[in-house]
Amino acid sequence: MSSASSARLQLSYMEMAVANDKLHAESAEHENAKEVLRESEEKFKALFENSAIGTAFSYPSGEMQMNRAYCEMLGYSREELRNPRWQDLTHPDDIALTENALAPLLEGLHESTRINKRYLHKNGSVVWADVSYALVRDKSGNPLYFLTNAIDITGRKQAEDEISRLNDERKQRVDEHTAMLADAYKELESFAYSVSHDLRTPLRAIDGFSQQLLNHYTDKLDDEGKRYLNVVRDNTKKMGQLIDDILAFSRMGRVDMSRSEVGMEVLVREVFEELKPDNSGHEPDLEIKPLPSAHGDRTMLRQVWMNLLGNAIKFTSHKPGATIKVGSYADGKENVYFVTDNGAGFDMQYAGKLFGVFQRLHGIDEFEGTGIGLAIVKRIITRHGGRVWAEGKVDEGATFYFALPV
Repeated sequence: MSSASSARLQLSYMEMAVANDKLHAESAEHENAKEVLRESEEKFKALFENSAIGTAFSYPSGEMQMNRAYCEMLGYSREELRNPRWQDLTHPDDIALTENALAPLLEGLHESTRINKRYLHKNGSVVWADVSYALVRDKSGNPLYFLTNAIDITGRKQAEDEISRLNDERKQRVDEHTAMLADAYKELESFAYSVSHDLRTPLRAIDGFSQQLLNHYTDKLDDEGKRYLNVVRDNTKKMGQLIDDILAFSRMGRVDMSRSEVGMEVLVREVFEELKPDNSGHEPDLEIKPLPSAHGDRTMLRQVWMNLLGNAIKFTSHKPGATIKVGSYADGKENVYFVTDNGAGFDMQYAGKLFGVFQRLHGIDEFEGTGIGLAIVKRIITRHGGRVWAEGKVDEGATFYFALPV
């Protein structure tokens, strides 16, 4: 054999050795890959089987491979649910819900979805589950299976249903009570109107006959008799005013509101000018700071200012150097308006009585009134969605506030 042939043969042996080594390396690498894949599959299987969450492979055909937790959630053993169809386990009323949820995934519109649905337990009861679906496709894009996770929310649903039931019952009771109160309120208003109307006739008769006695029989009455008749007439007038105030209070609860933008500063000046003739000899100084307009019923808001300014004038009537201040300030989503005077004031421990019907903190011999004016103010402001309150100190004056939504 020539040296050249020997060299070629030696090279062939070397190439074969290299190739053999490479083959062994590739075989070892392949075996190692197979081992890694086997370990990965075992880990995935262990994770799948031992997961505390119900997990399953749901195939487009409807069949499912479920882990132990999924089976137990529905009351079955692992052996009893080898390859069930999800349609057979789903509550009949939720099959369409599930199909509608899965359709967009199959159409490629979404990759995953989540719904609350009902399953049928082995014992026939309903199991509510929070179920998520994620569609897995092959390399060609064809759907393989839905990776499905389900969490039992039956307890939560039962609690929600119980809360909803209790809320419905409470709402029904509130509606019933509201209807009863509305009926009682209407009856009370009707009663107040009827009584007030029926009282006017005898009051007019008492006042009229008393006037006739004073006019035609004055020579037969001594001074004490005349005083008695004048007391009767004064009280009939007060009773008439009380009737008017009761009717006004009743009317403010049922009259329709006509809302518009109301210039409060202009309204205050109008009301104060109107009150002047009734207070001749007592004209307190009035200071009006800029007032924002309000959105409400002008006639009703006019009555508010009439009552508050009227009270301020009345309760400063015994005060030298009487002053009344009207102002406002913004407080969040409200505009707060106030009337301050330096008159008789009141004890703050009785502030809660101020806005009640027939509540008076001063004797009728000190200041006239029926005790309904502030109740009317509260009713009007409440109907506007606002609130009222007051601050005062005996012999140092008072401030009355009302707030209206901006």
